Amino acid sequence: MAHELNFTDGAADFFEVGGVRSAWHRQGVLLSSAPPTVAAALLAIHGDFEVAKRNVKIMRPDPHALGSRVAQTIETSRKAFVTVRADTEEELGAVGPHYHIAQNSDAFQATIGPLVEQGILTLETGGVLRGGADVWLLGRFDVQRFGPVVQEVFAREILPFVLVAVNHSGRKGNRVALTPIRVVCANTLGMVEAEVRRGSTDDIGVRGAHFSNVRHTGDVDAKMVAAAQQLLGGIIERYESVAEGYRKLKAFHLDEAMFRSLVVQPAIGVHPAKRRAANTKARPLRHAVVERWERRQVRLASLWRSGAGHTGDDSAWEAYNGAVEAIDHDSELWPTRSDAHRTWSLLDGELRAAKERVFGKLMKAASTRG
Repeated sequence: MAHELNFTDGAADFFEVGGVRSAWHRQGVLLSSAPPTVAAALLAIHGDFEVAKRNVKIMRPDPHALGSRVAQTIETSRKAFVTVRADTEEELGAVGPHYHIAQNSDAFQATIGPLVEQGILTLETGGVLRGGADVWLLGRFDVQRFGPVVQEVFAREILPFVLVAVNHSGRKGNRVALTPIRVVCANTLGMVEAEVRRGSTDDIGVRGAHFSNVRHTGDVDAKMVAAAQQLLGGIIERYESVAEGYRKLKAFHLDEAMFRSLVVQPAIGVHPAKRRAANTKARPLRHAVVERWERRQVRLASLWRSGAGHTGDDSAWEAYNGAVEAIDHDSELWPTRSDAHRTWSLLDGELRAAKERVFGKLMKAASTRG
């Protein structure tokens, strides 16, 4: 199915907390209160399964066989393995000899389990994708645990979240990510802590400061713990710095020319005709390419002044949030292959990169003029 959620006994392995179903095609379980522990959350989505690593068998011709019919021998490969769900024996992916499994319960408990149990983090959603190849939990931080600047800037329209995702397919690592979500339109803001950590705006958007990708090699459980500690350590102070950055965007106002250079170009590039003019070997432009670019430009401009929660003050803050609202929600103009793929693209792909480019340009301009 398009959303790629796993199903158990006819029900989707997904939960959301609230009073009304709203996410992932309204599938799964709607909980009136948040799961009190990681174990309870995994139980709600049938994500408490274990994963095993199995040898791959290879069939080879038997060189010692007699007669015209070639006999076969079966050997165990020393280089090829598969990961499978231990409860269903469903194959999840192909891996190599050095691949180490991170079990769901261990990975989630080690990274965010204590935060959930202490009430610092409230689990909001979670799910299982592609038969169990991907499992994730998303939790919201209690803003009251933060300082006054974060409470002022975040509590009214932004909520800070942390995402932990475990992959068993062998195609990607496990992820720990920070991502603020804007209350007024539920869009995901790109949190750029690279600027905070370096005290510079020269290279905003470098991954790693707010997003950790843990490879399945060595002691993967210890790596997951280290990634969470690096990402979440000192988070109160770091969110204070990010909130100060958002303040700068609120105080910085754009004109039309600045909007085109600081928002439109970073988000969707220059007009296709201009790109073609600079490349003499380019193929002739298709009408659909030009039309999509122009529709994207119109959408970005429209949401700059009339996006969810906007006052039309022409600020860089509203320009940034308009861009994020467009990229997050307008799947027709910013399409991906599926809902699941879109989720990862918004968190660690081209859609995220587009938002970070806009944020970087705006923050650098706001800091320079401020």
